[in-house]
This record gives sequence, structure tokens and C-alpha cells, in this order.
Amino acid sequence: MCQAIREMIQDGREEGYREGFKEGFMEGFMEGFMDSFMDSILISKKEMALSLSAMGMSAERIAEAVSVSVALVRDWLSGKDE
Repeated sequence: MCQAIREMIQDGREEGYREGFKEGFMEGFMEGFMDSFMDSILISKKEMALSLSAMGMSAERIAEAVSVSVALVRDWLSGKDE
């Protein structure tokens, strides 16, 4: 009887570890995916801002066009963000 209880406890622990690993993995994966996704959006906005600047558009208009702050656009245009 004691051995059966030990096995049940061990099985429960193993199941708990597996579930914890799956949950942790998925959380980490989703966080990494979202960070990467948001970075790619910001990179696209920066590229657009640089193109618009090359066409003579002001930092204020660029900020409005790409939906970021004027300060961020100015940093991009001056190269301070690198």
C-alpha cells in the first residue's frame, strides 16, 4: 500500500512538472513572439520615417503619419536610437 501511494505522489509530481513546463514555455514563447513582433513594427515605422524625411517631410508630419512621438522621430533622424 505504501508503495502505491509513493507512486501516485511521484506521478502527481511528474504531471505537475510537465504542466508547469508547458505553461512556462508557452508564456515565454508568447512574450518573446510579442516582443519580436512589436520590434518589427517599430523598425517598419522607422524605415517609413526615414523615407518620408528623405522626401522633405517635417518631423512633426512624420510623427503624425507613422503614429509615434515627435521626439522619437527626431531621434531616428539624428541617429540617436542606434
